[in-house]
Amino acid sequence: MVANRVGWWMAGALVCAMTAGQAFAVLTPVELKVEYRTNPEGIATPVPRFTWILQGEGRNLAQSAWQILVADSPDALAKDTGNLWDSGRVSGGDTILIPYGGQELKSRARCWWKVRAWDQDGKVGPWSEPGYFSVGLLRPEDWQARWIGYDQPDDASPKRPEEPLTGSTWIWYPEGDPAHEVPAGKRWFRKTFTLPDGEITDGTLFMTADNKAKAWVNGINVCEGHEAANNWGRLYRYPVKDAVRKGQNQIVVEAANTHGAAALIAVIEVHYGDGSKVRIVSDGTWETSQEGPGKGPWTTAREVVAYGEPPWSRPMESGVYTPPAVLLRKVFAAGKPVKRAVLYASALGIHDTLLNGQRVGDVVFPPGWTDYNKRVYHNTFDVTSLVHEGENAIAVTLAEGWYCGNIGLVGRDHYGKHPRYLAQLEVEYADGSRDVVVTDDSWKAGYGHVRAADLLMGETHDYRMACPGWELAGYDDRDWKPVVVEPDGKVKAVIQPHLGDRVRIQQTLTAKEVTEPKPGVYVYNMGQNMVGWVRLTFQGKKDQAVVVRHAERLQPEDGMIYTESLRKAKATDTYIPAEDGKMTVEPRFTFHGFQYVEVTGVETPPALEDVVGVVVHSEIPRTAWFETDHPLLNRLHENIVWGQKGNYLEVPTDCPQRDERLGWTGDAQFFMPTALYTADIGAFHTKWLVDLVQDSQLPNGSFGHVAPNVVKDGGAVAWGDAAIICPYLMYRFYGDKRVLEAHYDNMARSMQWMVDTSRDYIRKDLGFGDWVNLGGGAKDEVICTAYFAYLAGLMSEIAAVIGKSEDAARYGELREHIRDAFIRAFVGPDGRILDSSQTGYALAFTIDLIPESLRATAADRFVDEIAKFKWHLATGFIGTPRLLPALALAGREDVAYRLLLNEDFPSWLYQVKLGATTMWERWNGWTPEQGFADPGMNSFNHYAFGSVGQFMYEYVAGVHPLEPGFGRFMVAPRPGGGLKHASLRYRSIRGEIASKWESLEGNRLRLTVQVPPNTRAVVSLPPGARNATMDGTALSGLETEVGSGTWVFEMTYAVPPLMEVETNR
Repeated sequence: MVANRVGWWMAGALVCAMTAGQAFAVLTPVELKVEYRTNPEGIATPVPRFTWILQGEGRNLAQSAWQILVADSPDALAKDTGNLWDSGRVSGGDTILIPYGGQELKSRARCWWKVRAWDQDGKVGPWSEPGYFSVGLLRPEDWQARWIGYDQPDDASPKRPEEPLTGSTWIWYPEGDPAHEVPAGKRWFRKTFTLPDGEITDGTLFMTADNKAKAWVNGINVCEGHEAANNWGRLYRYPVKDAVRKGQNQIVVEAANTHGAAALIAVIEVHYGDGSKVRIVSDGTWETSQEGPGKGPWTTAREVVAYGEPPWSRPMESGVYTPPAVLLRKVFAAGKPVKRAVLYASALGIHDTLLNGQRVGDVVFPPGWTDYNKRVYHNTFDVTSLVHEGENAIAVTLAEGWYCGNIGLVGRDHYGKHPRYLAQLEVEYADGSRDVVVTDDSWKAGYGHVRAADLLMGETHDYRMACPGWELAGYDDRDWKPVVVEPDGKVKAVIQPHLGDRVRIQQTLTAKEVTEPKPGVYVYNMGQNMVGWVRLTFQGKKDQAVVVRHAERLQPEDGMIYTESLRKAKATDTYIPAEDGKMTVEPRFTFHGFQYVEVTGVETPPALEDVVGVVVHSEIPRTAWFETDHPLLNRLHENIVWGQKGNYLEVPTDCPQRDERLGWTGDAQFFMPTALYTADIGAFHTKWLVDLVQDSQLPNGSFGHVAPNVVKDGGAVAWGDAAIICPYLMYRFYGDKRVLEAHYDNMARSMQWMVDTSRDYIRKDLGFGDWVNLGGGAKDEVICTAYFAYLAGLMSEIAAVIGKSEDAARYGELREHIRDAFIRAFVGPDGRILDSSQTGYALAFTIDLIPESLRATAADRFVDEIAKFKWHLATGFIGTPRLLPALALAGREDVAYRLLLNEDFPSWLYQVKLGATTMWERWNGWTPEQGFADPGMNSFNHYAFGSVGQFMYEYVAGVHPLEPGFGRFMVAPRPGGGLKHASLRYRSIRGEIASKWESLEGNRLRLTVQVPPNTRAVVSLPPGARNATMDGTALSGLETEVGSGTWVFEMTYAVPPLMEVETNR
């Protein structure tokens, strides 16, 4: 019997024998969670769900019943009183996401809870240790506070720059879809214009292009001797005063597209002695040619989008505007002994709130990133220990964050121009009375030492402008200014409790080595590509700026940091001491992706232990530990883990270092099957799926390419489709039906859009395609239609799970129609996939789009496509996650192991051998032969190709769910590649699952399986295994089902060696 290898890709069933065993000892619930979180403050629902893991010694342990108590005080709970909810004894084995069923929970509710379980013999175990949760502010009327801020700059603040491209339009040659993809190559543009008489005092060409451009004005190359326009995210200035003249003029621009989208934008601005000016803007009056001046016909240029609109938005000049952070403060009196104090705080931006000089909570970048036009989150903080009888002070540093700071692809001020803060401190006194302190017009504002704070650009701290003691009640703030108070109703966003776990400091790393590539330039190697910032200790000198820059790689030629791939992100932190002496500094409102740190401005280089990398990411506890006898493969797995750490920061970003850092939806879904093993991401994705499914959906029903959807674009195959795939995967791994119910209507709208945009069940509007593939992609229609079938199948299963049987049948029928259409259109009689390479076969095998009669010949054609590339992969983002599982499904695990363990280009281990400590965005991010790849898109921390982790977990170690939430799961390792041993420990939502196989002498193989209480495992031994035993007792077949406990299987089996092929390229 063939085990179901990819549970959410292909339907399958198992009927397996039961293995008896003895159980003893009682069950004890541990690791209590509410909405995926441990003791959360301020949850977002009045009907929370409870989860626990069971512990107990012995085998075949199972829960037969449970009881939950929820009380409004720890004292009541200690008396075994559930005065909010006593579930009573409930029969069943449920331990995950059990909904609350007691008295209505309202805003501010505080709850303590515990649970106990009865085992399979009806024996009750002890109560768990108590858990806790509180409810946030659920209703708008719960808020008395007002949004406040401060907009008046001080004398030292930079001036907000003008936008010289205002009124212009991005243009291109009339071909394809320039906003997404047009052919690579050069195109020429020209505009004839007339300038009036008068004294010309100045003239400037403002220009940029996707990807490159240079210009001639009246035959003069005005770009010569100046920085080349080769980054569409930046705006370039070229002097044209000496090139223009009164009367007729002409500008000619040569623009080059290297890949993907393409456009040119330009403005000529000519100033006259009388103060007047003339502007010539790029628009539909320009002409364009494929051949160039004197070589071919000219036609009218196509207007693509207006300046400021996505996908290019607002290119920035090198001198970036980053205003100082705002300081806000309020002194209040607590007239009595304090029993409890809770702060509810939010921001349009990022806030750092102090109470009496102590930081509130350990959350980084609160309240997080949302589509601020639709919703903004608040955090709940228990501040009882920070508020005392007498005078108290709330002090807030307010930075722009995602609200009005720089965001990838769209620049500044995307949601608004000025940050705002909202807070409500509720104080309960010992005598039962209450006070509420809110943000209102009684607060005061000013500026301090944080002179610039931007997520992409970095921070500047000028300690000469610090306000010592400003965070304390006794500070003299008579010269501070009144705050701005937003009128009621101006902020349209709904205020809600944060849905997920927060971003926090997770660990620290110390620099491993330092070099001095140039005098006074010190470069520190952290030893790991990481995300966060540097905590730096140094000997400061008054007025002398210390500058800290960040990069992922070094320039091989001189050892300096390589920053070109950051594009317009400066990733620079600057510190200016107010006096001589030792200082320890770090930013608070920015993060960087880096392995190397450049420090300048110090007279003596800081010691290694004084350069500390502060690792920051969302709370995603690690849940997978994978190990083999292959050191490079082990390092690859750690790179996958670190790639997830670095990119799971409030949203699943595409990269943490350059000027992008967006929640690219396709990238997230490609990696999610791996991510669900590697970390506990239930709370994280609960939040992000609202960004994606609820807030990014476009009017036509398609979903955004990024979420939050700052580019307001969507519909690309495999990208917006994440809105169906990711909720389904949440259900598969966590048994979460609520996530399906919450988002089902939006998903159904998207499916209808796909139906409406198909023809005869074939779809062909691709979008990004098999991004960065190396020639092993697939025909557009093959990718589109395969995904169409996949999504219809998922929707059928989702509808069935939530009780929509008619929809389930309809979607099931749709899937079959699409499958039939796919086979007719794209599968040849010899099993060949039309005009497709590796990605086409990977999709067809994993989505079950090949007739059974053609699977063998299709497998041969599939392998031919591997051999065509000298036994290397050539897939991109769409094909890579499915490539190795598809080969295994095609019966060619030997080829899958060959690709997994290749060490030359292109391969996963090639990057490892070159020193990678995270996953790279491109297979050729850097090679000794070609150096760095295109700096326009070349991240060295991008998790997409880390999707290979799924194969390592599900095939090398052999673990995957058979039922949602791992109540029943498969352990079916398929040793290969000459490995001598492999092991996986996976901390599932029901407890720790372990699979470990190891080669023994005499062609013997041992498999050790650990099954957590209240679950069952189907153990499938490798095909060809003989003389198999379980705990020394002979097995009659290669498959058996076991309950909880540790089980040892031995068998005669020689691990297949690594397939020998000629791989030289």
